[in-house]
Amino acid sequence: METRSLNVGAGADPWGDVRVDVAFSFITAHFKPTVLADAHYLPFKNGSFELVKASHLLEHLRNPFKALDEMLRVAKKEVVLKFPTELDVLPWFVSNIFPPSFSELRWAYQTRKKKLHLWVIKPEAIISYLKNKGWECSCGKNKYSFFHFLEKGRKAKYFKWLTRHFRIPFEYAISAKKRSLIDGL
Repeated sequence: METRSLNVGAGADPWGDVRVDVAFSFITAHFKPTVLADAHYLPFKNGSFELVKASHLLEHLRNPFKALDEMLRVAKKEVVLKFPTELDVLPWFVSNIFPPSFSELRWAYQTRKKKLHLWVIKPEAIISYLKNKGWECSCGKNKYSFFHFLEKGRKAKYFKWLTRHFRIPFEYAISAKKRSLIDGL
């Protein structure tokens, strides 16, 4: 069976055929990494995976560009990177007002507060780096909606004014594809 996807810095994330993390002792969830490895030195052959994903990893690494080079090396077609926005979220809003059920936003704030992020990753720097390496990129911001239950169905048209103003951008998402693949289509 051919492995098609790699999740670097997976933690407890169940996505991917192969999930890599530097350790699993801190993870209490059911989904543990399948390979223990450092993101700076991935133990795979060149072009081993169709898709490589790293979610909220680069800002924790001592050398994010070395790890990015490794991801590009093992990727055959596409790399997806997600990392927090410069401000993460509105910290006081998330930590003091909302209950723990807003765990994604709360975790983003807690990692920043505890200084677990070594870097503030700028999307322009990552895109420029990827383009110099021969990859085509698209970038967007993922936003958390506080009233997501009002955005679907008939009620969406009545509450559009509310849902539009209560969205917090909490992460950048960069999708990079090899330029040779795009030119060939």
